[in-house]
Amino acid sequence: ILKEEGFNVGIDGITASVLPYINFKGMNVDFYKINVTKEKWAGMNSPAVMEALKTLPSEKIIFSHCDHEEALQFGQKLGVRSYQGWLIDDVANAIIS
Repeated sequence: ILKEEGFNVGIDGITASVLPYINFKGMNVDFYKINVTKEKWAGMNSPAVMEALKTLPSEKIIFSHCDHEEALQFGQKLGVRSYQGWLIDDVANAIIS
């Protein structure tokens, strides 16, 4: 119903520890927010997580809570274009200042 009314629908709070266990096939969502904070980073490079990430369209992935450069570099290698978090805020503020 939300999509019919013009709303975007997303899945938020995804972490590396649950990513391999979610079946994303058939989910009609506009974005997937993956928490990449240092505290949730463990296992992000595992084969199971990499396999799960490759099933998602990179243009629909948002790396959220991005607070370290490793997450940004990792996302860029995967083709992720959208980021949120302290690291991104700091870079944006440095550019504006």
